[in-house]
Amino acid sequence: MKCVFDLSRRIGATSIVLLAGLSLSAASAAGQSADSTYLPLQVGNSWTMAYILDPPFEPWDTVAVGTFEIAGTAIVNANEYTLLSHHLAFADTIRAAADGNIYALTNGIEQLLFDFTADGDSAYTFAALGFEAPYQVSVKKGMSVQTFVGTFDNCISFAFDVPESIDEEIGYTFAPGVGLVAFSGAWEYGWLVQGKVGERIYITGVDDAAKIATLDPLSVFPNPVSTDLNLVVTSERPGRVRVSVFDIQGRTIRSFEAVVSQGSNTVKVDAAGLAAGMYALRVVPEDHKSSARTTQFVVAKN
Repeated sequence: MKCVFDLSRRIGATSIVLLAGLSLSAASAAGQSADSTYLPLQVGNSWTMAYILDPPFEPWDTVAVGTFEIAGTAIVNANEYTLLSHHLAFADTIRAAADGNIYALTNGIEQLLFDFTADGDSAYTFAALGFEAPYQVSVKKGMSVQTFVGTFDNCISFAFDVPESIDEEIGYTFAPGVGLVAFSGAWEYGWLVQGKVGERIYITGVDDAAKIATLDPLSVFPNPVSTDLNLVVTSERPGRVRVSVFDIQGRTIRSFEAVVSQGSNTVKVDAAGLAAGMYALRVVPEDHKSSARTTQFVVAKN
C-alpha cells in the first residue's frame, strides 16, 4: 500500500511557492478544535487536492489538481444518503452514523467505509466492485499531516489494499472538523490545497494560480436531460477516453470509448434508456497521462 502523506518527498518548485505563501494555517488549526467530525457532510463542502504524479506516467515535478465535493443528497430505500463526488471515480453514496462512522451503499448493500471509532493500528474489510477479494483497510490514528494549507493534528488515515492485486491501492487521511486533507492512489499523492467546510475557507494564499496545473472541468448539456446528453471534454492531446455512467448506487450503466482531439470535444451520451434520477459520469484518458474527471447529471422523464 503506497500511502505517503509526507511533503518531504521531492515535488518540484511548485511546493516552494505554495509553502511560502500559506495564509490560513492558523485558521486551519483553529478549525480543528471547533468540530470533531472527521468528514463533515454539509452540501457544498469541498476539498481540492494538489497531486504529485508518480512515475512511470509522469515526472515528479508534474502537479495536477482534483476536487472532492459534497454534491447533494439522495433517498435510497427510504434512507437519506449524501453524494460525495470526486474526479477519480463515480460519486460515492454515503451516510454518517450517530458515532461519526461513514457507511457506503454499493450495489444496494450498505457497508462500513470509514471506521473513525476503530482503534489505532487496527484493520477491517470492505467489499469493492471489481475485486473478488475484499479490501483490507488499515487504520492509523494520531497523525500530524503537512498539507499546502498548513499542518493538521490528530488525523486518521485509512489505507485500502487488496493484497493479491496491484495498482488498486487507495489512501484517505482526515482531520477533525476539516475533512479530507490527503489522498493517495496507486500512482499519485495528493494534499489539501484548497477547501470549503461550512463557513470556513482553507487556501494557500498563492497569487500565481498558474503554478498549479488545473483540470478543465467537464460540462454537460442539457441538464436535466431526457434523450441525448452532450458531454464537453477538453483534452491536452489527441487520443481515446473511456466514458462511463454510474447510478447513485455505484453500478455501471453505460461504458464506451470515444476519440478526442486536442482542445474542446463534444461527445454524445445516450440517456434515452435511463430511468429518472441522478447519475455520475466519469471520463478516463486511456493513456493515464492525466487524472479522471467526474460530473453529475439528472435524467427527467415527461
